[in-house]
Amino acid sequence: MESTDGAEPQPTDVPGTAAGAADRVGRLETIFELAPVGIGIVDFEGRTGMTNEVLRRSLGYAPEEFAAMPFAEFSHPGDLQANLDLFAQMTAGEIDHFQMEKRFIRKDGGILWVDLTASLVRDADGNPDYVIGMTQDISERKRLESELRGAEERYRLLVERVPAVVYVAEPGSSGSWSYVSPQIERMLGFTAQEWMADPEMWFRQIHPDDQVIALGEEDRILRGGMGVESPPLPTGCVTATEPRCGCVMTRSCCGTTRATRPSTASWWTSPGRSASRNGWNTRPSMIR
Repeated sequence: MESTDGAEPQPTDVPGTAAGAADRVGRLETIFELAPVGIGIVDFEGRTGMTNEVLRRSLGYAPEEFAAMPFAEFSHPGDLQANLDLFAQMTAGEIDHFQMEKRFIRKDGGILWVDLTASLVRDADGNPDYVIGMTQDISERKRLESELRGAEERYRLLVERVPAVVYVAEPGSSGSWSYVSPQIERMLGFTAQEWMADPEMWFRQIHPDDQVIALGEEDRILRGGMGVESPPLPTGCVTATEPRCGCVMTRSCCGTTRATRPSTASWWTSPGRSASRNGWNTRPSMIR
C-alpha cells in the first residue's frame, strides 16, 4: 500500500468545491425568486438589474425593462424626492438601510402602494456596492385607511351638526378630553380647543350645588348602575345619541339632558346649572 503522506488534497476533499458553490447559489436563487415579497437588486444608477417574480408581477414590467430604467421613472412624483434623498445617503455610505411607504406606478398606469425596505451591501473592502430593495404590497391597507378617514369625516360632520355637545372623555373630575364638538362654544362660550386643553374645566363649569351629584351619577354609571330618571320628554323634544363616540348631551325643548355611554345604560338628568363666560345659567349640567 502506497503512503499518502504529503499528497496534495484532491478537489473532492476540499469543502466548498465548485459543485457545492453552484448548489448554494442555486438555492439562493430559488429563495430569491419564490420569496413572498418583491425583491430587486439596484445599482447606484437606480436601475434594478435583478428582480423576482413578485416584483415583476406586481408592477407589470419585464426584467429587461427594469434593468433599462431607473426606479425614478416608475415612482410616484409625490414620493420620489424623499426616496431619492434616502438613496443618495445610502450610496454615499452615510446610512446602511431605510424604510418608507411609497407609491409605484404600474406599467398599466395603476398605483401600487408598498412598504419599501432598502439595505446597502458593501464589498470586501467595506465600500458601498449595491442595494437590495424589498417591497410589501400595502395597497389594501391604504384603501381601508382612506375609507376610514372618509367615514370619520362624514361622521364628524354629522356629529358637529346635531343640536348637542358630543364628546369623548375619561371619567372623573380631571379626566382628559380627546374630543368635544364645537357646539360647546355656543353653549358655554369656550372653544373646543380651550375645553380639551384643561381637563378640569368641565367640572368647574358645573354649579357647586350640582358637582357632587354629577360625580355620584358618573360613578353609578361606571359601576353599571342606573342613573336618576326624570319624567318622559314632552312631544317634540329633540334628543341625540352617538353609541360609538362617548357621551352625548342634548339640550331638549324642556331643558332636560340625556347622556349615553357606549357600554352602559342611558340616563336622564334634571336641568342643572352650568357656568358660561357670562355667568351662571340654567343650561343642562354637563354630567359625563
